[in-house]
Amino acid sequence: MQGTLTTVELLFFDKANEPIHLDRAEESIDAAREVFEKAQASHYIAMVDPLLATIQSRHDAL
Repeated sequence: MQGTLTTVELLFFDKANEPIHLDRAEESIDAAREVFEKAQASHYIAMVDPLLATIQSRHDAL
């Protein structure tokens, strides 16, 4: 669910160009990583870093 929220926030950012959506996306993916690590869900953990890189890239472009 948190990964989906991250994607939604990135889409909102793309539409509105409001940095708050990047902050929310980062909070969501950080929460997701915590859950994935506790569950030892390596497949999902591997999906976190690319999303974080996307968020950081968009932050840097502001």
